[in-house]
Amino acid sequence: MPIAIDAPAVAQEIRIGPSTCAAGTTLLARQAKAADVLKQLSDTLGFAINVEEPLDSIVNIQSTQPAGDLIALLLASRNAIVTQGVDPKCPGKRRVTAVWVLRAGSNGKAASARPGALPWVVTPEAREQEELYMRAHGMLPEKPASAPAN
Repeated sequence: MPIAIDAPAVAQEIRIGPSTCAAGTTLLARQAKAADVLKQLSDTLGFAINVEEPLDSIVNIQSTQPAGDLIALLLASRNAIVTQGVDPKCPGKRRVTAVWVLRAGSNGKAASARPGALPWVVTPEAREQEELYMRAHGMLPEKPASAPAN
């Protein structure tokens, strides 16, 4: 009769180091559930989270980056929205204010605007559309009219 020996379970470890304006936040996650890492980042950095789908994947991350980049790394295979606002502690920098993890598409993969698109890359076309929207709603000043060519 074979004897089954259970290997000791590796305990999860999550450490979030001090944040600096220059380097960002230090995250160490070993054998940790993505949900637990996101929750601890939220508690430490003070942003809201809304998760519509379980984050059961086990992650191993050791990195120092701005919080938005850490979240993109943590949720790389997920359909997520990260909102940011001005960081009053770091002039000229932004801070994460909320994270939404949305349901995956019907095939179990995160939905993407176009195949192979990286969720955090903004195309020039998207940037132009955003600028047009912001100008139309008074969030940016109007562009000066071009002088007619003679």
